[in-house]
Amino acid sequence: MKAAKAEATSAATELLVSVDTKAVVKVGEFSRDGMTRVATKALDHDFNADARVTPVGILLPQHDDLRIFMATSKATSDCIVDCVEMWWADARLRFPEVKRITLLQDNGPENSARRTQFLKRMVDFVRDHHIDVRLAYYPPYHSKYNPIERCWGALERLAARHRQHSR
Repeated sequence: MKAAKAEATSAATELLVSVDTKAVVKVGEFSRDGMTRVATKALDHDFNADARVTPVGILLPQHDDLRIFMATSKATSDCIVDCVEMWWADARLRFPEVKRITLLQDNGPENSARRTQFLKRMVDFVRDHHIDVRLAYYPPYHSKYNPIERCWGALERLAARHRQHSR
């Protein structure tokens, strides 16, 4: 992992990308999740959610560029690769010199190096976009070192502050 990161950050033709998903988030007017100390207008019961979304984050640590996709499906191999493809459609215009992408990711069930659907979709991505992709996996229980993880914490703190002040 250390060598892959060092090589990706030093090469002008390589792009370091951190990818991760979070748990499904319910969308709706919920009273029980609020963290406010002021009078709040809310529903008296938490009924079904208006929607459920899965955040998929793609971070370019060297460029301070964060993209968050809200998928309406669960975090699956197809979902992750679809988000990478949407991101690359824009990023390839910004980085025309890039010949290889290094994806930093945890070894979760949906993007594991043993997950054939994920590997098939990544091979298709490489073939369709004529770019090399290196999959770099953090060891078990070390995904907290993935740069995208710091973004999730910051976004959760921001959302908590917004819930306090918007009600």
